[in-house]
Amino acid sequence: MIALRLAGECRPDCSPFASMLAASDRHGWARFVSMQPQYNLVYREEEREMLPLCRNEGIGVIPWSPLARGFLAGGRAQPKEGNTERARTDEFSPRLYFRDADFKVVDAVEDLAKARGLTNMQVALSWVLRNPAVTSPIVGASKLSHIEEAVSALDVKLTDDEAKALEKPYQPKPVLDHA
Repeated sequence: MIALRLAGECRPDCSPFASMLAASDRHGWARFVSMQPQYNLVYREEEREMLPLCRNEGIGVIPWSPLARGFLAGGRAQPKEGNTERARTDEFSPRLYFRDADFKVVDAVEDLAKARGLTNMQVALSWVLRNPAVTSPIVGASKLSHIEEAVSALDVKLTDDEAKALEKPYQPKPVLDHA
C-alpha cells in the first residue's frame, strides 16, 4: 500500500482497499478475491464500508472471530474470569470486548438461545451467516463438539425480528487496527 500511496493511487476520499481495487483495475493487476475482517455481534464496524464494498465488487468475506474469541459463547464475566482456560488466560480479548454494551449483546444472544432451544454459538454464528456479504466465517475449535455445533448453525435461520433484537444493544466502536 505504501508504494501505491507514493505513486498517487490512494485518494483521500476513499478507503485504501477501494483505492487498491481501482489501482488493480487501472494497471491490469490481479484483484483481491477475499478479505478477512473481524466481524461478530460485538464488533460490527465492517458493516459501514467494507462489507458493502466487498459484496458489490464480488469479493469473498471470510470473517475471523465470529464468536468474539468465545465471548459470545458465554461463560465470561470479566477479564481473567470464566469457565474455560482461554477465558482465564486470554490477554487479547479484553482489548476488543468487555464493554458494558458488549455484555448486553451477550445477554441478547443468551435470551434468544434459551427461547429457541439453541446454544449461544449457534445463534451468534447464524447471525454472521445471515449477512449476504459473508462467504464463510473462520471458526476456531478445540473439540469435535465445537465443529459439530458450528455446522449445526447452518440450519438455524433467524427472523428479522430476532436479528434486530440481537443487534439492538450494539454500540459502535473505533475501527480497530490489528497490524
